[in-house]
Amino acid sequence: MGESSLTVPQFFLKPEAALLSSPLDDPQNIDIVDDETIHHEVELVLRLGRDVDQGDDDEKLASAVDAVCIGMDLTNRPAQLRLKAKGLPWARSKAFRRSAVIG
Repeated sequence: MGESSLTVPQFFLKPEAALLSSPLDDPQNIDIVDDETIHHEVELVLRLGRDVDQGDDDEKLASAVDAVCIGMDLTNRPAQLRLKAKGLPWARSKAFRRSAVIG
C-alpha cells in the first residue's frame, strides 16, 4: 500500500467471528459482496493463553503465547482506503466475518 517497511512487528486483533479455522477439514465459504475487492496477506498468528499488560517485559510477553500458526489475513481494500482517507479507524475493513483463516 505504498508504505515503507517496518522494523518493529505490528500486532492486529480480530474478533472471534473473523476466525475460520481448519478450512481443509471443514470447507466454509467466505462471504464477499460482488463489488468488494478482498486482498490477502500471509501472517504469523500468535494465540495468547493469558492476559498481558503493556508494561510487561519481553520474557513475560513471550510466555503468554501458547500457540503459533500461519494464517491468511483478508482485507476489504476499497473499504480500508475509504476509511483511511477520512481519517477514520479501518478495523471494519479487516475484521469482517471469516476474515482470519488459520489452520
